[in-house]
Amino acid sequence: MVDEIEDSYFSEREGVVPTTEEAEIGQSFWAGFVALVSQRIGNNGFAESFPLCCSDTGLPHDTDVQALGCLCNAEVHSVKWPLDPGAMPRTADVLDAAEFFWRHVSEVTDRRGHSSRSWGFQHYHFIAFDRALGRSNYRSDVNRLLRRCAHPYFLDDHGKARRRLAPTVQTIIRRTHFRTGDAELDRLLVEACDKFESPDLAVQREALERLWDSWERLKSVMLPDKADSTKKLLDEFVAEPQLRQKVESDARDLTWIGNNLMIRHSEVSKPQVARTEHVDYLFLRLFALMSSILKARGWTVIS
Repeated sequence: MVDEIEDSYFSEREGVVPTTEEAEIGQSFWAGFVALVSQRIGNNGFAESFPLCCSDTGLPHDTDVQALGCLCNAEVHSVKWPLDPGAMPRTADVLDAAEFFWRHVSEVTDRRGHSSRSWGFQHYHFIAFDRALGRSNYRSDVNRLLRRCAHPYFLDDHGKARRRLAPTVQTIIRRTHFRTGDAELDRLLVEACDKFESPDLAVQREALERLWDSWERLKSVMLPDKADSTKKLLDEFVAEPQLRQKVESDARDLTWIGNNLMIRHSEVSKPQVARTEHVDYLFLRLFALMSSILKARGWTVIS
C-alpha cells in the first residue's frame, strides 16, 4: 500500500509488490539509511540542533558532527558512530536510530554568504531553519526506503517507528476509543493497542499481556463473580444458540491461552510467544471478541 502516490515507483503504481515482508531489517536498508543520514549531514540538516558557529559573527555555518555522534552514541549506544554501512545493527536499534535522527533533523531555508579578509575565510551563515519541513522530508525518505526494502515498519507523524498493519486492522485499532466507564480497563486497552504497533517483539508481547489483563478485568466489570459476569456479557453480545455456544467456547480457549502461555504468567514452564506472526494471531483473535462485546454494549466510539 503506497501512502503517497508521488513517492511511488513504477512497479508500485502497477501493483507489483513483494510477496513477503521481512521483519528483520536487512543490510540493504541499513546501507541506504546510512546514505540518507550522510546526505543530510552534507546538507547541514542537523546544523540547527548541532551548530558550528562562525567565530566572527556567532551565526551557525556548519554542523558539529562530533557532537551529533556523541549524542547518538549516548542515546542509541548499540549503533556505533560514525555509522558504518557494513556493520549491521539489530532491527530495534536501527529503528531507534531512525527515531533519533528524526528528532534532530531540519531544513536550512535561508543562508547568506559571509567572507572575512582579516580572518581569511568564506562560508555561508544559516539564517533560518524549518524543523517541520526537515522532519517531513526525512520521514518520507525513510518510509520509502522501508517500503522498497519490504520491511513492515514506518515512521509516523511524530517520528515513532511503528509496524505497518493491514489497512483494515490498522483502521479499527487506531480509530477505536474505549468508553467503558472503568478507567483502568480503558487504560489497559489503550496501552495494548499502542504497544501492538511497536516493531519490537518484546513490546508486542507486552501488548498481549495488557490485552489479556483487560480481558480478565472486563469479565469482572459487570458482576463480582467472573463466571456470572462473562455469561451476562456473552448473552448480551449474541443470542443465537449455536453461535452463542461457539463464542463461549472461544472465550474459554482465550482464557486458557492467557493462563498457559507466557502472557499473564512467567513460570519457566510457560512457553513464550516466539514470533511476531504469533503475536498478531493471538492479539487479533482476542481483540476481535472484546471489541465486538464492547461495541454491543456501546462502550466504544469509532472516530
